[in-house]
Amino acid sequence: MDGGFRHRRPPAPTAFGRGHCAGDHALAIRRQGFRAHWVRFAIGARVVPMAEENPETANEPPPWRAVFDAFPYHQYLGVKLVEARPGHARITIPTGPKVDGGVAGSVHGGILASLVDIAMLEAVLPTFEEGDQPGGTIDLGITYLRPATGSKITIEAEVIRRGREIISTEVSIRDDQERLCARGRVLYKVKRAP
Repeated sequence: MDGGFRHRRPPAPTAFGRGHCAGDHALAIRRQGFRAHWVRFAIGARVVPMAEENPETANEPPPWRAVFDAFPYHQYLGVKLVEARPGHARITIPTGPKVDGGVAGSVHGGILASLVDIAMLEAVLPTFEEGDQPGGTIDLGITYLRPATGSKITIEAEVIRRGREIISTEVSIRDDQERLCARGRVLYKVKRAP
């Protein structure tokens, strides 16, 4: 007897080593040593980054950016990382046949929910300290306020509170006229290395 618990089969391997989900690129970054080099300190609840100064690599994008851009789901949807720093991230997505399917030809609500998760992850990862490991999204809620239409959708994530094990994030989704289309709330689990 196994006590009533079912043993689940492990996820199928992907290019990043385990099942395909929005958090997989976080694990790839961790496994490949693409940890952002941030010296961080807090001013209230706001995290402020200070990048290492190296004149030879000053104009090169950070290596984790290549992992984001190469992620197949991001490529399929056309997701672009516009800004990412500890506690804040902004991504954009063009509208079109790959993402439409909602009311009045708007972006499909399920895609908007996955974009909330992607933007949150890009705001959360740079806040990791030595010994922190990705634990995954533990709760995601979204409130749809209006159809997301136009030529481009912008998704912006902000870390509201960072505890030792749980990070709380708020995400806003706006159309190309800067109208608020949806609000997301995400809780993310941080594991500590043994």
